[in-house]
Amino acid sequence: MGWRHDTRKVIRAYPALKRAESELKRQKVIPSYSGMPKPSGASRSTEETATRELPKGQQRELDAVRYSIETTNRYRNGDLRIKMIDLVYWRSTHTLTGAAVALHVSIDTARHWHSDFVELVDAYLRIL
Repeated sequence: MGWRHDTRKVIRAYPALKRAESELKRQKVIPSYSGMPKPSGASRSTEETATRELPKGQQRELDAVRYSIETTNRYRNGDLRIKMIDLVYWRSTHTLTGAAVALHVSIDTARHWHSDFVELVDAYLRIL
């Protein structure tokens, strides 16, 4: 259960990591009270915004889940698979069985989709 447990924690953390990345990329607007003209071209704040990043480990985890989502979306029923992951991991509103019922798929299908996604995230974690 060791690696699966860690991979599930990475999947659960995805929304928070996505928000953190978005916040880092958001440009801060600071008014100039000096009255001095601003230089033309890219400002230092623009440069700083472009270079801010998540710590390497968190970026790796974010990318592993992001790539897994992109890969899963190419599968047949990929949208349902991601919806199941959303209900179980990101919204935390359903158990795997509850998500299967909500999505009108068998519990065996839900287990298969779940296993596929967890293994896919784990594979990306290993190669990134």
